[in-house]
Amino acid sequence: MRILSCLLLWSACTTTPGSPAPAEPNAQGTNEASALRIDGAWARAVPPGTPNSAIFFTAHNEGSSQIALTAGASPVAKSVELHTHVDDEGVMRMRKVERFAVDGHDHHHLKPGGDHIMLIGLSQPLVEGASVPLSLSLADGSETTLDVPVRTRPPEGGHHHGSGADPSHGADPSHEGGHDPKGEDHGEAALE
Repeated sequence: MRILSCLLLWSACTTTPGSPAPAEPNAQGTNEASALRIDGAWARAVPPGTPNSAIFFTAHNEGSSQIALTAGASPVAKSVELHTHVDDEGVMRMRKVERFAVDGHDHHHLKPGGDHIMLIGLSQPLVEGASVPLSLSLADGSETTLDVPVRTRPPEGGHHHGSGADPSHGADPSHEGGHDPKGEDHGEAALE
């Protein structure tokens, strides 16, 4: 019940699904969060007992200077990490990264088989039709919040380009045997 109360309070404080909330400007009257626009956000639905999931979206930088996502937080996970996939002698492995940089007037796709936001230690199952509150921190200290819809597949028109991954092919999102909290090696289980 306490989790439900926290989620309801969080939901009341967030904006529409996938849209950033206004952030406080810095001394110059601007911040990275004000230049950030998120499209196509979705969290992967997972069955009960699955410890991890992921969030995907396209981050658009509508400003002229580079911005960088540096951290995340959500009440539905013990920790939230930025991850990428790397080819390690023909085996795709997940790695924790410090940031996702987005150049001015450019975009960065977070997608299955590529960069993504990892939800580690889920406190509840993520079922299709629900939503996940997500707070994103940027390099300048500004923040934005999203209310991310939970889906089994990318939304229609979603950005699932170029990864070569089929989001329906049943990869294990739990990182079983593959999550190293130090970010060294996240195993062979690809969240695709």
